[in-house]
Amino acid sequence: MSQTCQRRKWLAYSITSSAERGSTGTRSNRRAWLTTSLDRYISLRVRLGLLVAGDPMLKCLRIYSTPDGESHFDEVEIPTTARPIFGDKVPPFALSALYPASDVRFTHIPGGIREVSWHTVPARTLTVRLNGSVDYETSDGEIRHVSAGSFVLIEDTFGKGHLSRHSPDDQIVLWITLPKGLDLSAK
Repeated sequence: MSQTCQRRKWLAYSITSSAERGSTGTRSNRRAWLTTSLDRYISLRVRLGLLVAGDPMLKCLRIYSTPDGESHFDEVEIPTTARPIFGDKVPPFALSALYPASDVRFTHIPGGIREVSWHTVPARTLTVRLNGSVDYETSDGEIRHVSAGSFVLIEDTFGKGHLSRHSPDDQIVLWITLPKGLDLSAK
């Protein structure tokens, strides 16, 4: 058994045993104590730099073009690191690296625009859908549904492009131009 697994088992045993041994009062008090203890433990691990291996990885849907001009879907993993933002009062946030952006555009898509025919984007664009939904279709025939709260990196700047089928209601979408996309090593 790895040291990490042993530590997790010890932590779970320690917190549970302490909560059971020393607790008097309601179940919600014990639950609150357990939550606070776990938050403190995570904060301590972050401050000591020990919470790197288990940091969450965000995934971003991507539309891109291959050299033959066909468009396809892919997923890009965005690594994050847990960092305390507001001290010990709030659990740490999972933050990504900083990605250079050149423009941000607030876009209102009027209701009733059902389909936008095959098109490309002028630059690598991260779209953040604040409401509504869209179905994207790539030239290889694959279709993906994207709902409110989702983000998509669109990089098909040449070729056949993609098709967009929008929900019938008004939509608000942020278009963020990322010259290097989500690749921090790009020059």
